[in-house]
Amino acid sequence: MCADWMNPVTLSHSKAEEWREIMIMKNKIINEKIEHLIVEINKFTDGSELQKILYLQNFLLANVKYPHIKLKNEDGILYPKLDLNDDIQKNYSTSYGGLINKKVFCFGIAETVNLILNNPKIDIKSETVNGYCVSPQNGKIIHAWNIVFVENMAYQLDTTFDITRNVNVKKFFDDKLKIIDDKNEIAGAKATKFSYERFLVSDKHFESDHIWNKSYPICNLEYSRGKIKIAIEQLKAKGVKFDYTTEK
Repeated sequence: MCADWMNPVTLSHSKAEEWREIMIMKNKIINEKIEHLIVEINKFTDGSELQKILYLQNFLLANVKYPHIKLKNEDGILYPKLDLNDDIQKNYSTSYGGLINKKVFCFGIAETVNLILNNPKIDIKSETVNGYCVSPQNGKIIHAWNIVFVENMAYQLDTTFDITRNVNVKKFFDDKLKIIDDKNEIAGAKATKFSYERFLVSDKHFESDHIWNKSYPICNLEYSRGKIKIAIEQLKAKGVKFDYTTEK
């Protein structure tokens, strides 16, 4: 259900028309960005599903920042607490936030992955998994990630984890996704190097710190780390950069 600020039924006629015009403009902008990215993916990859997903993973790590956000506790579960009057914050959970504003949390990252991979010009099946990430320190935090199909096999893919895992600290859930000073906040994070720790892995790899409904496709295997390394080197040879800083 959409919030009142984005629901035309609850707005005056003039406000509803303004809302529709904004949405048309945003859809145009996001579609143009998606088309551009798809052209880049098909230009630099060899057509394999692995290379396409790697290119997208690398693009998101290089460009997207996980924002510093406040949290609210509802029945023991932590949720983002957003200011919906803020144009940036209200897109934190959308692909517009991911591809245009480049500040987005897990739901927007998962949506972005779906929009790109499910596009007929990429043609890789991807779906969003809605669940929780958990840690002894923080408890349950609402979370979303993807299950993608490579060579007809299902794999877990948590790009959010890999965006936030390499910020010069030891552990993601102990240090990166940490409640700051008990104020119910999550520190913002930006990847400083490429990571594929939670890239094309099995359910077992996720069970220690993710909770989800097991009605989703079962992911029994971890994709070969050796093949991933070879694919990365092949992309580098074509000019794809896997080294970046936090300056973007």
